[in-house]
Amino acid sequence: MTYCGITHEGADALFEILIYSKSVLEDINLNGNLLKDEGVIKLLYGVSIAKSLKKLAIADNQFSDTENVMKALEFCMGKNDRLGKYDLKYNNIGSEGLVKLTDILRQYNHVFDVEIPERVEGLEEKESFEAFRKQLDENKPKKGKGKKGGKKKKKK
Repeated sequence: MTYCGITHEGADALFEILIYSKSVLEDINLNGNLLKDEGVIKLLYGVSIAKSLKKLAIADNQFSDTENVMKALEFCMGKNDRLGKYDLKYNNIGSEGLVKLTDILRQYNHVFDVEIPERVEGLEEKESFEAFRKQLDENKPKKGKGKKGGKKKKKK
């Protein structure tokens, strides 16, 4: 549902879809809509309940890193431990939001892939960005060790 002109009013319908208990929706892409702060907050509360969701893309939705948006994001990450990928690019997230997001990632290590606006990456305060990237690296799932020797032969 990219670039469909969905506003904060449409977030109510998305919320209802996301909280449906028998939903098997694993990926939702809402890039390029007009959810803004109010709609993203509503959406994140629905996403927090959507237990089969693994990826949320809400890039370019004109939301910012206000306290209420960051609280909703933290709540969502805390409640939905299967959702590990968030695309937040092309929104208004500044250095304070990046610091808050890094703190959230420290609490919820199941979140391992968060894409942020490029302009945040170019900030002169490199420490915030480096701390964010380091935390994402720490949250990445560790590769499992393979079993040696393949299948065991049956004894006769």
